Amino acid sequence: MIVSEAVRNLRSGTTRALTFGLICGVLATAALVADALAIDAVQGAAARYLSAGAATLVVESPGGVDGARCEAMTDVPNVRAAGAMRQTDAPLLPLRTPGIELPTFDATPGAVALLRATEGAESPSPVAPRADRTHDTTDAGRDGMFVSTELAGTLSLTTGSALRTSTGTAEVSGVFSYPDDGRAAGLGYSVVLSVPPRGAFDQCRVLIWPESDAVRAIVASSVLTAGATAESPPTIGQLNPTLGEHFDAEARFRDRSTAFVPLAAIAAVGVAGFVAVRPRRLELAAARSVGVTLRAQVAQITLETLVWSACAAAGALVGSAVTSAIVAPSAAIDPSSALVVALGTLLAAPTGAAVAISSVSRARTHSYFRDR
Repeated sequence: MIVSEAVRNLRSGTTRALTFGLICGVLATAALVADALAIDAVQGAAARYLSAGAATLVVESPGGVDGARCEAMTDVPNVRAAGAMRQTDAPLLPLRTPGIELPTFDATPGAVALLRATEGAESPSPVAPRADRTHDTTDAGRDGMFVSTELAGTLSLTTGSALRTSTGTAEVSGVFSYPDDGRAAGLGYSVVLSVPPRGAFDQCRVLIWPESDAVRAIVASSVLTAGATAESPPTIGQLNPTLGEHFDAEARFRDRSTAFVPLAAIAAVGVAGFVAVRPRRLELAAARSVGVTLRAQVAQITLETLVWSACAAAGALVGSAVTSAIVAPSAAIDPSSALVVALGTLLAAPTGAAVAISSVSRARTHSYFRDR
């Protein structure tokens, strides 16, 4: 009887399932999309911080950096890539530009990989946004000659091109980008030669992500040669300090403005469940007068409410995924938020409805009739 009565109410429109299902579905969808966009903003900021070189520590000591020790920093936790560099005393002289010397640097394979780092890779963790695949090291550190994009544009060079110089012809093994965005100058119009990590270098570049002061201290004290003395003390700093000294991805994720939006949406769905039942007070009080128990009414209204709250939860999951794909394809719905919102929507509406039913009193039947 309870099920048949619930079905009749749904068919007749007494439950107003379509109206409240749509309202709650829109609320839940909006909450998920807003949270996805906020998380994507944190991930985007982290990706920009990484690609600009702000998370790259530079230990500089002319002739005082041990190349092998620098490359070995990749064994330290949180170190994503590391490599040593030094400027050569013999700049290249292209035959196509007589009289123009090209600054030339020796770089270990790890340093070449850092220079050729790709941008915008996606990470599965919002706490460490896009860090795990920030760098594409496929062929990045191979032996050969690498030129900056500015130099490649000027001399019409691409990977595989031959660069004729005063000392012979060399093949371009790759092109790296080094924009003028605040990072340490010197490589924007240059040639980089990949060399083995043997001997002394001028600087060690280490990408640390997530950032760690303890790791920074280890790197700063572990890459110098025995010849590095107080006469030439090393300098330590960011490759690009313009984006701030630190990027606390975990704090930004935790403190994002939409962190509690899903919970607010669930609360709103609970209110909707309450509001959906309130206009039916006269109906419920009259049924009590003819012997229908409160338990039976709670079971019946719960079934009716579960129908539209389940549709709202399912619609929110589909709608948020579609909306995010259209508005911001890179924004992914957080699975934990989606689960919370879906289950919350499914449970909050019946809870609100049950509270509304419990507030109905048979003794106030005439009052409900006058209000109606």
